[in-house]
Amino acid sequence: FLDGMSFDFSENMNCIIGARGAGKTSLVELVRFCLRCEPSKIVDPVARKRFDDIIDGSLGQGHVELSVTSAGGAKYIISRANGSAPIVYDTNRQPTGQRLGSSVFSADIFSQNEVETIAGRPESQLALLESFDRARLAALSADITDARRKLDANYQKTCSILSEIDSLEMKCARRAQVEKALAEYKKAGSGVSEDMDNANELRSQREAEKRQASALSRVFAELERRVKEFGGSLASRAVTAWQEEHARDTQNAAILEEMRSSLRRCLSLFEGKLEEIQEGLAEGHADYAQAEQQLSLAHDAQDAEYMQLAEQAQADRAVVERRMAAERELNDILEHVSELEDRRRELAEVRSGREELRRALEEALESQFAARLAIANRINDELGPEIKVEIHQYGNLDKYMALIVSRLHQVNASVQYNQVADKVAKAIDPATLISIVRSRNMAALTDAGLNENQAKAVVDAFATADAVAALEVVDLPDRPTILLKDKDTYKPTDILSTGQKCNAILPILLMDSDRPLVIDQPEDNLDNGLIHSLIVKSILKVKRHRQLLFVTHNPNIPVLGEAERMLVFTSDGMHGSIAQCGTVDECKEHIVNLLEGGAEAFRRRSQCYELK
Repeated sequence: FLDGMSFDFSENMNCIIGARGAGKTSLVELVRFCLRCEPSKIVDPVARKRFDDIIDGSLGQGHVELSVTSAGGAKYIISRANGSAPIVYDTNRQPTGQRLGSSVFSADIFSQNEVETIAGRPESQLALLESFDRARLAALSADITDARRKLDANYQKTCSILSEIDSLEMKCARRAQVEKALAEYKKAGSGVSEDMDNANELRSQREAEKRQASALSRVFAELERRVKEFGGSLASRAVTAWQEEHARDTQNAAILEEMRSSLRRCLSLFEGKLEEIQEGLAEGHADYAQAEQQLSLAHDAQDAEYMQLAEQAQADRAVVERRMAAERELNDILEHVSELEDRRRELAEVRSGREELRRALEEALESQFAARLAIANRINDELGPEIKVEIHQYGNLDKYMALIVSRLHQVNASVQYNQVADKVAKAIDPATLISIVRSRNMAALTDAGLNENQAKAVVDAFATADAVAALEVVDLPDRPTILLKDKDTYKPTDILSTGQKCNAILPILLMDSDRPLVIDQPEDNLDNGLIHSLIVKSILKVKRHRQLLFVTHNPNIPVLGEAERMLVFTSDGMHGSIAQCGTVDECKEHIVNLLEGGAEAFRRRSQCYELK
C-alpha cells in the first residue's frame, strides 16, 4: 500500500496526519514489524491478529527497511520481508549477523487503543515498567526461568531415584530372613564335618566373586558399546553433512567447502584418537576375557571339588542345596544393599542441590522485585502526586489459584474448586501450604476459612511428591498497580473511565528514555484540555532528549507540541503517498484542513470563542 515511499524522521518530535485510510496506521505497524515488536499471540491474540492482517494487507510480498542509529551511535539498516526474520545491515549494506535487541536498536511502539489496553492488563503494566530497565530485567527473567528449569530437572531426578530406592528396598526386604536361615545352617553345621563347613564358606565367597565378575562384564560391554555407537553416529552425521555432490554448484559452494575442510581436520584428529581407543579396548578385552575364562574354570573346578566333598561327607544334599541357594540370594541382596546405599547418598545430594536451587530462585525473584520497585519509585518521584505506582511482590495469584483448582480436580474433590482456591491463595503462600500438607495441619486451613471437607480435599490434592514440586516452582508474578489521583482519592486504572486510563498511562510512556516512542493516536479518549495539560506538556519536556513519532488527528499535538517534522499522508484508495512533509509552518494548510475542519470552520469557531 505504501510501495516506494521513503522519508526521514526528525530526531525530536514527528507527527503523521492525514485522512482516514491514508496509511498512517500502516506506517506505524510496518515500523513495529521491522523492529520485531509485534504484539504477543499469548498476551493479546486479538491485537496480534489485527497486526498480522495489517501487515499482510499493507506489505504483501514486499519488504520494509528502516535506517536507525543506536544509543551508542552505530548506524544500521534493518530490512524485513513478510514471513521472514529481520536482517541487520551496516551502512554499506553488508549483513552484520547481529540480531535485534537492546544492543542494536529498540523502540517503544504502541498501536491504536493499546494505551487503554495497558491500563486493564497487569502483565502489560509490568512490561511497561520493565521497559525502563529492560536489559537487567531480561537477564533476571532468564535466571528465574533457568532456576525453574533446573528445579524441574531436579524433581525428575528425585522421582527416578525414589523409584529405584523403592525397587531396591523390596529386593532387600528378605535380608534378615535369609541371614537368619544361613545362621541356622552354620549353627547346626548342616550335620557335616568342619571341612564341609569351610567348603561352604568358600562356596559363598565364590558366589560373591561371580557377582563381581558379572558386574565387571556389564561395565566392559557398556564401554565398548558406547565407544562404538559414538564413533558410528559421528561418522554417519559427517557423511550426511557432506552432501558434496549437491553443494559443488551452489552459490556459496566455496564457503561450504571451507566449512567441510575445517570439519575434516577436526574429524581426522578425532578418528586417530578413536582408533587408538578402540585398539586399546580390543587388547584390554582380550586380556579381560582370558582372565574371565580363568575365573570361570577355577570356579568350575572348585565347585566340582565342593560337590565331591559333600558326597564324601554324606551330607544331606537337599540341605546343601538350600544353603547354597540362600548364599546366592544373600549375595544378590548384599549387592542391592550396596546399590541402595549409593542411591540414598545420591538422593541426599540431589535434595541438598534442590535447596540451593530454591535459594537461587528466591534470590533472583528478590532482585527482580527490587529492580521493579526502583522503577516504580522513579515514576512516583517524577509523576507524583497525580500518578502513583505500587508493586506488590508475588501479588498475581492467577497461576497459583489455577494450580490449586487443577489439583482439586485431579483428586475429584467434591468441593467448589474456584472458591477453595481463592481462599487458600489469598491466605496461604505456597511454602506454607507445603508445610501444612506435610504435617496434615487441617486447623491452619480451617483458619483460612475452609470447612473440614475442603481442608481435607486440599491436603489430599497436594499429598503427592509431584504436587509439592509444582507448588515449589509455581509462578507468582509481582503485580503492579497504577493509580490516578481523582480529587483526594487514588483509583487503580482497572476501575477508571477510558479517558482516565489514558491519563494515567500516557505520562509514564512519555517519560525520558533513550528509546524512540511511537504511538498511534495518543489523544484517543482524551478531551482537549487534557491533551494540552498532559500530552503537550510532556512532549515539550522530553522531545529534546527522546525521539517521538505520533499519528494524530488532534491539532494541539503537532502545533502546541512544536513538531519538528510533519508527514502528511494521502491516498487514492489503492496506494498511500506523502502529500507534504516539513515543519508545522510548512504544513499549516494541511493541518488546518485535516485537523481543524478547514479554514472557514476554524475562523467561525474563533469568532464564537471571541463572542464568549
